[in-house]
Amino acid sequence: MDRSRLIENFDDGLFYDEEGNKFILSEFDEESYISISHDSSVWTSIYNGSSVVMDWREAPHISAELLSALQQICKDKFKQKSASTVHKIFYMTKHLSAAMGAWGFGQLTDFSQFKSSKIMQLWDYFNASTRSTFRECYSILARHDQCGASKDIARMMRGWKARDEIVQLRDVVMWNPTRGAFTTDESEIVRRELERDSSSDNDVDASAKIIGRALLETLKRPSQIAKVSAVSGLLKIPGNAPGAPTQYFLKIPRAKGQTGGEPALWQITSALGKAIEEYSKRPDIQRLQREHNRLFVIPGSHTGDLAWTEFGQISSGNIGNLLKSFFNNLRVLSPRTGEVIVVTPTRIRHTGATALALQGFSRDEIQEILEHDSPYTADAYIEAVGSDLMPALQKATDRGLGKVFEVLSDSYFFRGKIVDQAGDNPIVIPVVEISNPNETPKAPAVVGSCGKSGSCSLHPFWACYSGCEHFLAWREADHTKSLSYVESEFARWGAAEGGKKRTKLFKDFDRVAAGIKEVVSLTTGKGEHHNASE
Repeated sequence: MDRSRLIENFDDGLFYDEEGNKFILSEFDEESYISISHDSSVWTSIYNGSSVVMDWREAPHISAELLSALQQICKDKFKQKSASTVHKIFYMTKHLSAAMGAWGFGQLTDFSQFKSSKIMQLWDYFNASTRSTFRECYSILARHDQCGASKDIARMMRGWKARDEIVQLRDVVMWNPTRGAFTTDESEIVRRELERDSSSDNDVDASAKIIGRALLETLKRPSQIAKVSAVSGLLKIPGNAPGAPTQYFLKIPRAKGQTGGEPALWQITSALGKAIEEYSKRPDIQRLQREHNRLFVIPGSHTGDLAWTEFGQISSGNIGNLLKSFFNNLRVLSPRTGEVIVVTPTRIRHTGATALALQGFSRDEIQEILEHDSPYTADAYIEAVGSDLMPALQKATDRGLGKVFEVLSDSYFFRGKIVDQAGDNPIVIPVVEISNPNETPKAPAVVGSCGKSGSCSLHPFWACYSGCEHFLAWREADHTKSLSYVESEFARWGAAEGGKKRTKLFKDFDRVAAGIKEVVSLTTGKGEHHNASE
């Protein structure tokens, strides 16, 4: 559509072409618009590589006045937001109409007849997403004294939670085997398949690999990757010194609440940058890139193009199906499930975000990288590597105590040193073995000594294995007894405690067990100490 040929009507805020067709134009995205039928009943938008039709006649129980007010909110929102905002308001309006029909209303003229109890009834009727959209629209109407919306009720709704319960990315927290983050083994398998040489691949498989790698390295949504420009999307900066590596960046459009902002530069590896350059040399790929100004495209598997070309870019669904088909065709199996691994853009984002949390990134930093509207969404990833994930992860991986942290990260909890002689301040396993009450108790097993000069305020034994740099672990000690003791204590205390305390308990015991396992590995010559101070 050529915007230069459109004329704005300041009475209704719409734009018209020479044939009288009506449009709503986005002020931040020149490619984004909504076309409106002559009778204004049907709106159509091209969004993320697909067409979305909004037929307002599907809300028969909403009066023309209220419908017009909600449509005006759509027009105002679309100027600064993506089309998805308009879609949400449309679907909310349909649900509102359905509620009126279910409750025997002929037609909802305005909200003046709705007291707080009726609004609460509506709240219960809606799902979580519709609740948030309804609250926002109702508040806008109340602020402008429109359609009988009450400012008092709008204020009251601010304190209502849209969700029936706080469930933050349950698939992440519960380590779902097909929808949650990949395990370390799964992640390596996915990465290895995507990074295999593509020179002999057909264009479709080459597209799957290059798009999958872009998702892995940037953690962006597929809708963002799909919008990267073929002309300016890949930035190449030569090294400023002889032998210095060339740096590559992707210029990626923003999403969600940051939609409309300047596209951000995200650095990618030189390997991916060079792979994109080779990918772009393929004749059919190059032609599609040039025709649609999109860096990432999917050619038809046979003669001709896929349906996405009608909308100018591939959709999120196209990308999801492409990745699933690629791994299904290869029959790549998950070591966790024994079945073909399920690879989706969402799982890739979950995996990357969980890795960020493991590396100690803050909630705000994870929000910025993933471009979430709220920083609280990132809490799920932080919780996933904290106490709330531990029981679920232990069950999902079928690993013993002390394996959880070892599998998830390269973190080591033993920070002391291995010594050949026990020192003057012995550290013992805090249990006395008594086989017969009449016998003299056996001496506690010495596992090392404290190398700190002066008094130590930390708990002996427990703090020693889990991060104390002054712990001198005796090489000849039987540290497997320490592990047995910790595991028995975990079982005893785990049976006594419950609820959230149990998940916190698991994390505390697991840190100690992970440290002991490393000491066992080091003293038996099967491990390498990662403490730089040694």
